[in-house]
Amino acid sequence: MEVNSENKMILIVDDNPENVRVLGHILGQQGYQIAVANSGDEALQRLPWIKPDLILLDIMMPKFDGFETCRRLKAWRQTCDIPIIFVSALDDSTRIVRGFEAGAVDYVTKPYVKEILLARVDTHLQLAQARACLSNMNQELRHDLEHQRSLGEHDPLTGMSNRRVLKPRLKFELARKIRQKIPLCVAMIDLDFFKEVNDNCGHQIGDELLIEVSQQLQENLRETDIAIRYGGDEFFLIFPDTTLKTLEVSLDRIQQLLSNIHHPTIKHRVTTSIGAVEATANEDWQSLLDRADKAMYQAKHAGRNQIFCQPETLLKQSDSP
Repeated sequence: MEVNSENKMILIVDDNPENVRVLGHILGQQGYQIAVANSGDEALQRLPWIKPDLILLDIMMPKFDGFETCRRLKAWRQTCDIPIIFVSALDDSTRIVRGFEAGAVDYVTKPYVKEILLARVDTHLQLAQARACLSNMNQELRHDLEHQRSLGEHDPLTGMSNRRVLKPRLKFELARKIRQKIPLCVAMIDLDFFKEVNDNCGHQIGDELLIEVSQQLQENLRETDIAIRYGGDEFFLIFPDTTLKTLEVSLDRIQQLLSNIHHPTIKHRVTTSIGAVEATANEDWQSLLDRADKAMYQAKHAGRNQIFCQPETLLKQSDSP
């Protein structure tokens, strides 16, 4: 991976003007942009305003020596990824090891051999560039995976959660019901005569109706309630911390809201068949789903535009359209 030196800034941290001059000349000839700090303290103060691509750091400096400066830079989130190369006339192994332990990526001794210095600077700039590219790729991959997961759990037409969410969410709410000793109700909603809408008005009008129904459901439920498009013209609603007695008013309001939907192409008003059940002690998710489905079909078989609570009990019956 080739590095464009004209786009790279190198910060030289050294209290010796001659060292700064020599390093600046060598690097400047290669097209690198140069920034200078005369001490570790000055470097720490300047770095909030500049972000170099690489730092050449002297060891022997007043106040903060190179080791302490390096440790502080590596502990700071804004500078921890910047590669640091120590430059020093001291080449004993103990100091070199201390430099790596402080977070440096390399160690160059004085007097500088131009070719070695430039080779190491270029190598670590390439490595930093490769790490940045890899990090960006990982972020994009995580974003794509999250997007794909989101698409897999949402209905593409209405944007609602789809039936893949139903099982884990019902299991979670049933476990919470037992743990917190709170009631739990669910309801299945089916649009009456929806097939006739598709047959007589076209699937585009049918889709528009489904979108409007989903919007009404999502806008008029509590934040704690969950709305799921179960499939076709069926919607599944979960009502945590709710009894059937208190749910009656909510279901009646939902049915009225949906009946007020008007589409210029659809001649008859929208009606719904709704089945609602309350979870029993230690009931599993599939049993709860099946009972809600059975209650909804009883509402349809009784003439549609009705609300049934439990398979055998009529909770509310509306006038037929």
